[in-house]
Amino acid sequence: MSLRRQKRAGESVRAASVHSVVKTALSRVLRRPWKAALCLGGVAFVVRAGFVLNLQERWYFYDTVHYDAAARSLLSGEGFRYERPFFGTTAYNLEPLYPLFLAANYATFGRRFLAVRVVQGLLGALTCVVVFSLARRLFDVKVAALAGAICALYPHLVFISGLLYPEQLFTLLLAAGMWCLVRYMATGRTLLMVGVGVCMGLAALVKGIALAFVPVLVVWLLFRRRTGKGQRLAHAALFVGTVVVVLLPWSLRNYRVFGQLAPVRAHATMVFDQRYVQQDEPLVAQWMHGKVDTWSFLVRYVEEFVRFWTPTLGRLQSRNEFTTRWANMVSIAAAGPVLLFALLGVWFARKRLNELMPLLLLVMTFACTYAFFLTHVRYRIPVEPYLILLAAFGWCQAGIALGLCRADSAGGPEEDKERG
Repeated sequence: MSLRRQKRAGESVRAASVHSVVKTALSRVLRRPWKAALCLGGVAFVVRAGFVLNLQERWYFYDTVHYDAAARSLLSGEGFRYERPFFGTTAYNLEPLYPLFLAANYATFGRRFLAVRVVQGLLGALTCVVVFSLARRLFDVKVAALAGAICALYPHLVFISGLLYPEQLFTLLLAAGMWCLVRYMATGRTLLMVGVGVCMGLAALVKGIALAFVPVLVVWLLFRRRTGKGQRLAHAALFVGTVVVVLLPWSLRNYRVFGQLAPVRAHATMVFDQRYVQQDEPLVAQWMHGKVDTWSFLVRYVEEFVRFWTPTLGRLQSRNEFTTRWANMVSIAAAGPVLLFALLGVWFARKRLNELMPLLLLVMTFACTYAFFLTHVRYRIPVEPYLILLAAFGWCQAGIALGLCRADSAGGPEEDKERG
């Protein structure tokens, strides 16, 4: 018995020693946020690199065909053109920035999907660093480290690095815009508002849904009372003007090619044309043309809104290893706790919602806008970093409330330190 006790005591001492070393190392890293951000970025990239290296040199979901064709058309000198089913080769009428991104990769590395995915892995790692910085400015370094670590390992965010779709580029541009906006809230610098406009304009050129956030943000800027009325008007006008300048070249191109002054998708109004409205077309279009009555429209709108938040995969037409039951279980296991703790985070942060309002408005804008058309888990991924940020705060506050960890009196938001 004595030997067993000595052995157990030795194991306990070694475990305590390892725990102490790890705790000391973590505390040293967290005392230097740039080191923590660098470590998180490195881990995030390694995870994504491991994922994309195991993918085949092919596309997994059909819309990649459109972006790839437009990128190859650009490189061949034919401009923005692509193949459309039943239409043949036509002028490209979708958002332009992702084909440009693909074309730049093809010009540098050749038409190799692996190279594109590795670059997207770098963008994903950078997104984790931006989320870390965002959380550190809104909360503290511990919440930031947890949020960054979740982003680094979160299956949905890892997945989009290998998806030859605009989601990864779109997610990074949104995060950059939110970072500029949070910094603007802390400092009021005009240049940061220009940065918000540039990021949102570029994001809209990746996915048009970003435009839905522009009027929402304008209203928030106008009614934000921490600055004078004149400054609010000036900065709101500056934001809108910057977005317009970013979108203007593509809008003029669409007018020249299609006769439509469309800022993003030249065929966006097609979904409201009765000739194209089918049973599976956007909900709002069906309602406008009498395909569904008002009550049915409202019921289905609520259903689509709820579906936006569900952690399960669904409405996937392609069949591959990412649409299996196993993939669905991974999605539920990852997204379910994040959604739950994000709600807790909102509850614990209820006294400081003004600071978090832009993030909450962005998430709700996506949910409410997509519900008019069609919702899908892929459409939620670009705003999941902000749900993860709230979930990290909710987890830390729940630990404090349950007595599992202590509050760090020294770890306030970075904004407060700057004001002080």
